[in-house]
Amino acid sequence: MKHSSISSYLVPSIRDMIFLVIFSAAIAMGWRTLNTDSDLPRHLRMGQFIVETRSIPQTEMFSYALEGRPYVAHEWMAGVIYYVSYKLLGFKGVVFLTATLISGAFFILYSALSKEHEDRLLTGFFILWGAANTSLHWIARPHLFTMLFLAAWLVLIDAIARGRKIHFWLPPMLMALWGNIHAEFVAGFLVLIAYMAGWCWDFLFDRKNTNPRIIYNLAGIFVLSFIASLLNPFGLRTWTTILSYLGNDYLMSTINETRPPDFTNPLFFIEFSLIITSLLVFALKKGDHHSGRAFLFAGFTALALTSARNIHLFGVVAPFVLAGPAITALDSTIQRKITSSIAKIEGGLKGFVWPVLIMIAFWLALVLGKIGDRYFIDPKLFPVEAVDWLEVNPQSGRMFNNFNWGGYIVWRLWPEQKDFIDSQSDLTGEVSRLYLNAQKITPGWEQVFVQYNIEWVIMPVDSLLSQELTENGWKTIYQDATAIILRKE
Repeated sequence: MKHSSISSYLVPSIRDMIFLVIFSAAIAMGWRTLNTDSDLPRHLRMGQFIVETRSIPQTEMFSYALEGRPYVAHEWMAGVIYYVSYKLLGFKGVVFLTATLISGAFFILYSALSKEHEDRLLTGFFILWGAANTSLHWIARPHLFTMLFLAAWLVLIDAIARGRKIHFWLPPMLMALWGNIHAEFVAGFLVLIAYMAGWCWDFLFDRKNTNPRIIYNLAGIFVLSFIASLLNPFGLRTWTTILSYLGNDYLMSTINETRPPDFTNPLFFIEFSLIITSLLVFALKKGDHHSGRAFLFAGFTALALTSARNIHLFGVVAPFVLAGPAITALDSTIQRKITSSIAKIEGGLKGFVWPVLIMIAFWLALVLGKIGDRYFIDPKLFPVEAVDWLEVNPQSGRMFNNFNWGGYIVWRLWPEQKDFIDSQSDLTGEVSRLYLNAQKITPGWEQVFVQYNIEWVIMPVDSLLSQELTENGWKTIYQDATAIILRKE
């Protein structure tokens, strides 16, 4: 009996193997996680400022073009967490954190779905498919926290929509945390709206089988969660800032990741295949669909189709919705036998020993230097050597910088040096327009330099602007394979 009891904790389950696959994949993609854009360095700088000063800035600090204007640092807590992980183990700590968030999200989904559906193999297949879909967004940004919170939120709200009992304080508590970490806490309210729409649909067409208490509970959670979302340093300003940003047609059309995905691009093949498969699954499914989940899937599919930025949200929602219908659609005698055999094997397995051991093993491997030697900011993509030079040879006057380098420059040189623009500072599009005018050498671009009294620039070597300035007599004071620094004579 004692041997059997111990083995029930030590034998790995499908859930444990899925956790290992996703965690390992996230660790393996660490270099890409760090080098896709310069959001991470800016978050590190913000987190450092908050930790050291024990205050959250209320005005823009990093961009001189927007300096002093009201600024809503709605991702402040994510910056603090990323900074703490960086202080503990450098970029290895950051990658470990991202792997934990990503694998944790799908661990939650699988744990919930495997209790709901007996076919654990097919459930695991859709979980891995969803994870692969989100891999395009495995970047060290606050949205990875959203993936984790969205997974937990789906499980909680779905339970309420099905009339199950949960602790009523859990969703508002989760929302209070989510609202201080990432702007996509708004997705939680979209989930609630989808389930309320599903209940209304059932009320209209199958009134006898609808439970009024469910809509009261969903509406109550909505109200309490909205109040909880205001428990942040900026209150209602967080909401108004997010909605203003999303409603900014210029920014939405200018930023690459806010545009619809291009399904001729191999990067989006996984999402395309998942959407096509969903059509097939719903067409073949036997029996009724859960209306709330149907609205949920339709809504988040629409989000993913209209903006590539939402692919990670779809990757979390899709397996949660599709696993059940797929199992029903593929129901067969062979499937039931396989499912029954796996259920017998896994029925006695308990605990979370393997996920914990996996995390400990990877942490030790990182600490001991066995892995993670490529976890650095790549000087081929960012002006690492140029900023090294600037630390020794600081420049006076205002700087004009490449958009994607702003966060990195701020991380290394602030407060002595502020940037012109970075990926987080301009939420109105005002400075972004000026930046693009200068970067593309559009007629009148010189006025940007006059308006802000710009005396030196740091840009990619092959940029149009650096070539134009060189032709106009600006002096090259530093150059390497990645960056060039020019100064006005």
